[in-house]
Amino acid sequence: MFEIFPWNSNLETGIDLIDEQHRKLVALINRLAQQHVQGATQTEVYAILTELADYAHYHFETEEGIWQTGLDGDSWLIKHKVTHQHFFTHIQTLQSGQRPFQAVLDDLFSYLIRWLAYHILDNDKRMSLALKAIGEGATVAQAHAQADAHMQGATATLIQTVLGMYQTLSSQALILMHEKLARQRAEQALQEAQARWHQLLAHATDGQPGGSQFEKTLSKIIDALPAGLAVIDPVSQNFAFVNPWFCQMLGYSRDQLLAMGPKDIHPPQHLGMLLADLQGIDHTHCHPAHILPVNCHGGRSFLAQVECAAIELDGNLSALTIFTDVSEREAARAALEGERLRLQNTMDAVQAGTWELDLAAAQVRYDDRFAHILGFDARGTMTGAYAMYQSWIHPDDRAAQQQLMQRHLQGQTPSFNAELRLRHKDGHWVWCHTLGRIVQRDAAQQPLRVAGISIDISAQKTHREQIEHLSHHDALTGLPNRKLFVSQLTQAMQVIGAAHQQLAVCYLDLDGLSAINDQHGREVGNQVLLHISQQLLGLGAPVAQVAHIGGDEFALVLAPLLQPRAFEAPVKALLAAVSSRLKLPNVQLHVTASVGLTLFPQSEKMDAEQLLRQADQAMYLAKLAGKNRFHLFDPINDESTRAQFLRLDEIRRGLLNQEFVLHYQPKVNLTSGEVIGFEALIRWQHPSRGLLLPGQFIPALDQQPMAITLGNWVIVTALAQLARWNAAGLHTMVSVNIDSQQLHDPDFADRLQRQLGAAATVAPQQLELEILETGAMENMAHVSALVQQLQRLGFECALDDFGTGFSSLTFLKQLPARTIKIDQSFVRGMLDDPQHAAIVNSVLDLARNFDRRALAEGVETQAHGCALIAAGCPFGQGFAIAHAMPAEEVPHWLTQWHAPDCWTVS
Repeated sequence: MFEIFPWNSNLETGIDLIDEQHRKLVALINRLAQQHVQGATQTEVYAILTELADYAHYHFETEEGIWQTGLDGDSWLIKHKVTHQHFFTHIQTLQSGQRPFQAVLDDLFSYLIRWLAYHILDNDKRMSLALKAIGEGATVAQAHAQADAHMQGATATLIQTVLGMYQTLSSQALILMHEKLARQRAEQALQEAQARWHQLLAHATDGQPGGSQFEKTLSKIIDALPAGLAVIDPVSQNFAFVNPWFCQMLGYSRDQLLAMGPKDIHPPQHLGMLLADLQGIDHTHCHPAHILPVNCHGGRSFLAQVECAAIELDGNLSALTIFTDVSEREAARAALEGERLRLQNTMDAVQAGTWELDLAAAQVRYDDRFAHILGFDARGTMTGAYAMYQSWIHPDDRAAQQQLMQRHLQGQTPSFNAELRLRHKDGHWVWCHTLGRIVQRDAAQQPLRVAGISIDISAQKTHREQIEHLSHHDALTGLPNRKLFVSQLTQAMQVIGAAHQQLAVCYLDLDGLSAINDQHGREVGNQVLLHISQQLLGLGAPVAQVAHIGGDEFALVLAPLLQPRAFEAPVKALLAAVSSRLKLPNVQLHVTASVGLTLFPQSEKMDAEQLLRQADQAMYLAKLAGKNRFHLFDPINDESTRAQFLRLDEIRRGLLNQEFVLHYQPKVNLTSGEVIGFEALIRWQHPSRGLLLPGQFIPALDQQPMAITLGNWVIVTALAQLARWNAAGLHTMVSVNIDSQQLHDPDFADRLQRQLGAAATVAPQQLELEILETGAMENMAHVSALVQQLQRLGFECALDDFGTGFSSLTFLKQLPARTIKIDQSFVRGMLDDPQHAAIVNSVLDLARNFDRRALAEGVETQAHGCALIAAGCPFGQGFAIAHAMPAEEVPHWLTQWHAPDCWTVS
């Protein structure tokens, strides 16, 4: 069967279902081309084209579903879907019937071959590589990088070459197929004419008069013959006879050609071969055909295949010449030769060496470039025993190479394709990508020869190994990262379990590294981490694995442990190694570590991640106990700690799943009703427990790093909402509560500026930071300086829940916040409890004396508002004004809100 698009193993993506559907698409294109060259009607061609489009739609849906499993929402998948849509748009344009059928066919095959080859070779292969990397644990960004790295260099060059080859070879193949069919039809016509001549001659008699029916029939056959016939007189070297087809080919009349000869239609430099045949013409020799240029009337020319045969006319020996126009065929041959040279140039560019395996002789022939890859100085083709070639293969790759070759020879794979190491002349190993296929079979269809190429991919392999190393190791210390450590720990657990032994997992956190970074700079902090890494690596047995899992945290495996408390000595040695003094230029440092420890196996089934979390939990308890010590995880006594950890883990998952929301409670001028801003209050839209208020989950974050993460989310979300309100024309202020850990985070102010910068339309004056007295008292000097810095940057600050702490006056004096918020517990009780009323009045007096703005929380009834107004409190928030509401309800509430009449009259 004629194939315009031959299938090749290089087109395989490695995903069986996609490769199977690609083969079906290629088969449909080949069938379409076969029908075309065999003269199918326009209706038949369009029917196959419709079938192709329908199957392509089914294939694209399947393919997009596979890509979506790992790349959902990724830019690569979005662009991939766009290329699918462009395919259908082009096919629909071709099917519209607005252009001539032949022009549609020319465009159709060019487009189909170019689009499908590029789509499979580049797009689909790149997507499959990325999907494979994600399946092996890479992130989407890492998967992109690995796929791009694989598709660069020699691979990219080969892809472009193969694309060009498919494009040109397909068009030339169509030309050659048309040529072949035309030639077959011409040969069939000649055979039919010859048969008719024999039939006529068999019935002819010597006495037939001129102009008989036989002569008339013979004349009609010669006149209608679709080939140029000319009889040449060897003496005069002129044409003695020409048929109408020959006249039509050259554009001359019959009389003009009878006055001409070969010298008049062929260039002089090409005439010698034909004249030599004419001079030696006889019935005993068969002269080979010549490809000669023919000059036509009007300056046009073409290439003709000229065949000569002896013919006797009127008793004289003449030459019958048959002219066939082979211009298109020769152009196709030239184009194919050009493609061969392009392929050779590509092989030169990628330094591909060629080889050929003679199975019968068990010998391998290889060119000088293949020899050069292995460091040999060769000239031309060399031959050697196949056993010698196999001896060059790395022992670890030899069995795989033999298996892959055997599978190809047995017809299980369309080609031989392997990556293997070959021994260089100097002794080192060279990574080669080797491809080949059977090129010759015997009469029983058994393989005789396999030919292929080998490309040096050592640099590419090195690059892949570097990427692999970076994805599993810490960039600073070179130690395994958390991902690799978990994998190594899993393997160690399997070994220990099988041997009925014990191991320990240590989770180490450096005490005070953040202070070193603040005081001496991050470069010094990095030097500390490098020093600690070397100390840990130098501990020796039973330390089996060391990893840097992030920041100031390390993890270790102690194995095997042969005694019940065999972990104590190595852990104490670990603490001593970390706490040794470190001398750096211009500074001498002393660091300590808190270590959490857990053992394996346990009564319950555990995986590596669970063990690491247990050790992390134990490390936290070691820190709480005073640092510079270790704590052994106790699954019974640490149950409350475990419950705390589970709550934190649930909050962490809630953040990842976007379950948290902000509700906004308005703050107003009590007498005028003017809305002066909103307080952002966090809520948890729990998947099973419903909407949770802060009191149901915030206490679990006390003294936990997760409090900083959640606090950052609140700030970013509030700023984003302010930006949306600004865009809608609603300009207001939003206040957020700041946790104690956020206040003491050294990066808080810088991070807040970056967060504000991300919300470009929001002014710093629109964000108010509410600070709790209990959080500020840990380091009043630090918080005071922070508040002054934030107010210089334009942010507003407020003292929240004022009066509930132990040092309210100190708090008020040292923190220059603009607003004092009277705690709601005092406001709610002020109507019934004289002491609460006295506290409210005292806070209002303090606010006036210190020139601060007072705002009362807990305004639950109109009576509360009237009492506050009477006491001189200008601002308030509470249920009498509005409950906290989702952001989308705020605009409607603003249109309905007005202060109660009793407040405005007051």
